[in-house]
Amino acid sequence: MRFPEYTKKILLQSDDAVAKSHYVKYYDHHNFVFIIYERIMDDADQLENSSKKILAGLEKEEEITNSAKEALDALESLKLDLESFYVYIRALMDDICKIIKFLLRNFGEQLPESMNRLLFSTKFQEYKRINVEFFEGLKDELDWLPSFIEKRDALLHKLHNVTFISDNRGLCFDIGTEKDVRGTEKTTQNIKKFIEENISNLKHFEDVFLSHNLSKIYREEVDVPTVENKTM
Repeated sequence: MRFPEYTKKILLQSDDAVAKSHYVKYYDHHNFVFIIYERIMDDADQLENSSKKILAGLEKEEEITNSAKEALDALESLKLDLESFYVYIRALMDDICKIIKFLLRNFGEQLPESMNRLLFSTKFQEYKRINVEFFEGLKDELDWLPSFIEKRDALLHKLHNVTFISDNRGLCFDIGTEKDVRGTEKTTQNIKKFIEENISNLKHFEDVFLSHNLSKIYREEVDVPTVENKTM
């Protein structure tokens, strides 16, 4: 995580206790996301390995009780960690939104404290007048967020009915939110690739966009600040 040191200093040295709490919560939620990410990878490996042991045991007519228990434990852990993963990413995004609002407090009192409401509200055109370059860059950088929200909602609402399948693609699951080129609903996705895609998007947002732009939107002057747009 390359959080801009200038912005971190502004937040932690502020007389506003709420501003300090925004950074502390962001830091904690960021760490939680990556801890849970590692747990999901471990859960998926354990479930896949246990499933293979069960199949091998059935073929050889061997005892599979221990393998079945391991699989069930891994499955329950995976479900809980998937839920936590999405909950904490949402919290992390809202923390960043609150930090943006604080940094633009001379201009942005009307800004919401939810990233979803900020970017996809009917008021976005009004919000972006505060700093056109920054907010257009922010929306462009987070073009993956609508899909993330759709998958998150589908996964959390269907969590107890999600089907897990282990095949030649690895451990997969069905959340039924994507369609192929023919419009047919994709029924399965590889869990690791699915989660790693979200992590990759989040890392790029934090390490590229925020590290280049976040500290530049804070100004003591009354002029609306200018901000460098998305940099690859």
